[in-house]
Amino acid sequence: MNTTIIDATANLSGEFKTDGNLEIYGKVKSSVGFCIMAGGCISVIDSAEVEGSIVAKSVYISGKVIGDITADRVELGETAEIEGNITCLRISVAGGAFYNGYVKTVENLDLMGDIAYGS
Repeated sequence: MNTTIIDATANLSGEFKTDGNLEIYGKVKSSVGFCIMAGGCISVIDSAEVEGSIVAKSVYISGKVIGDITADRVELGETAEIEGNITCLRISVAGGAFYNGYVKTVENLDLMGDIAYGS
């Protein structure tokens, strides 16, 4: 699976979709009603900042996210800062991680219904 990298010097705005993995080291802001989607894993690393919803198979956060997260698996690293709701099958939260919102664990997610590539 291919990995797309948004480096620390990048500032992106808009909607972003990929079938592969996405590593974010910079700043990403999606428009209202749009989200950042990946068929693989989305990683928001250390000083990275994301403003917008995230939908992916798995999500790893050690940076800052303002927006809702929907994924099969969510992992919050010790430096994670989340302002939004999390819906997932499984979640792991390291000591020191911060989130302000609710966490809803479910038995089934239809991520492919949420990830409509090419539409």
